[in-house]
Amino acid sequence: TGSGPITVGPIPLPQVNLKNKIKIAQMVTKGSLLENKINLKLLEDSRQVIGSEINPLKAQLIINGSTIALKPYHMANGHFRASGDATVFKQKSIESKGTFTLNRRVTEELILDPSLRKILTEGKNELSLPFSLSGPVEDPQVSVDSSHLQQRMVLASAELLKQQTLNALKPPSAVKEATKKGPLKKAKESLSNIFKRNKK
Repeated sequence: TGSGPITVGPIPLPQVNLKNKIKIAQMVTKGSLLENKINLKLLEDSRQVIGSEINPLKAQLIINGSTIALKPYHMANGHFRASGDATVFKQKSIESKGTFTLNRRVTEELILDPSLRKILTEGKNELSLPFSLSGPVEDPQVSVDSSHLQQRMVLASAELLKQQTLNALKPPSAVKEATKKGPLKKAKESLSNIFKRNKK
């Protein structure tokens, strides 16, 4: 038994295809207004998203028999930062919850559209998500809070639909050009006078 601060690492990260693990992005964007606004190809190589190693991990370690707790832990590299609590049981399985944040550069490469990026990051330009991790120490399953991401996606879809609708209602350039001269110019002036009278 005992407790105290520790530093471990750097820790190498295996190369994996995150596209196979992160289904939520594909499910929400497929066939929607958000399609082609998220760079799903980036997820095919985890090194592009989370890098190839973690800088030394820092944690407050608590040992109680065969149970080891890291409360809290902090880890980061040039791609992301994460923090949370973790418990390791008999050196075989792990459970963890925390917050994962992609830095600005990676967020911009992943979410291509600036308007969408603003909504999904809540104006911070860094994608931050709650996550959980559980399973064998060698290969735990990682999941993000998909409900949080879906909620932001719905807001983004609504905003993009509104923008498209407003753009569609704007008069085409040909109409604008036509009202500058000829008979339509007088019509435009007449409408202008009507609006002025109504205003009065």
